[in-house]
Amino acid sequence: MKKLFPILLILLFAIPAVAQEEVELTDPEREQIEGKLENDMNNPEHDGWEREDLVEYYRTKAEDDNAEAQDISDKNEDLANDMGDIDGMIADINSLIRDANNDLRPLPEPTYDTYVVVEGDCLWMIAEYHWGGPDSYKWPAIYDINTDLIKDPDMIYPGWELNIPREEPTM
Repeated sequence: MKKLFPILLILLFAIPAVAQEEVELTDPEREQIEGKLENDMNNPEHDGWEREDLVEYYRTKAEDDNAEAQDISDKNEDLANDMGDIDGMIADINSLIRDANNDLRPLPEPTYDTYVVVEGDCLWMIAEYHWGGPDSYKWPAIYDINTDLIKDPDMIYPGWELNIPREEPTM
């Protein structure tokens, strides 16, 4: 039985070592690990631990750290995929904006002419001048299109630029 235990112990450590890829350590790295093991063996937290227990503790800790690193790596990959999706959405939005800009139509030409008031003008005289003949009674069309400027149709002032409808209004 005493001979079987060391064989089992060797197999216990040898099989995982064979199954895993071996990492070649440099002498300074090996010395650093050995020094860490010695310090930890003298640590009161590990009082009564055998060297093999400490090695197993660190192996388990390394496996946990590797699993956590893999989780972080997976999350980073998910985020990278999400960024790709977001980039695609931004490209789609930019395409829609370009299409919308291409669909913009130029503003229609104004449907009115501009007339600058001179001294002595009144709306009925401007209507008669613009549309000719007896159409002076259509002056309210000029007033209606210029209410932002004209507050009283009897009071227009020289220098004002009035919009005059191009088409003669029907009244």
